[in-house]
Amino acid sequence: MVDLRFSSALQIMLSVANAAQLGVDIVSSAQLAVGLNSNPSFVRKLLVPLSQAGLLSSIKGKFGGVTLGKAPAQITLADIYVAINPTRKLFASRDDIPHRCFVTANMDRIFEDVSTRSQAAVLGVLAELTLERYLREYAVRS
Repeated sequence: MVDLRFSSALQIMLSVANAAQLGVDIVSSAQLAVGLNSNPSFVRKLLVPLSQAGLLSSIKGKFGGVTLGKAPAQITLADIYVAINPTRKLFASRDDIPHRCFVTANMDRIFEDVSTRSQAAVLGVLAELTLERYLREYAVRS
């Protein structure tokens, strides 16, 4: 199953950053849900870890919503990914394989190495990408 939380969180962050550039101070979960074609409850579940990570500031109440917690240039896609998936690995190995030879006996260690290296590579790429970059790049194309 494909996990859509990161792409949804990225869209939320870009939407809030774009709104700020347009002079909109606070964006509600209902407004963000419309853009995601989702429900406000799903959006609020994503807003919690983004706020806890300091990427968003939350304003409670009837007229509440979120604002950016940092400047778009200071928010990397790695920040967003880690906030949404703090312990989730890109890959998971099977743990139900009997150890019958050196391959099956070591597969968990081999795969752990592959997983760790892959995760580091992905986070390295995401750390180079900021919200500001995409706001600038795609605002020009629109």
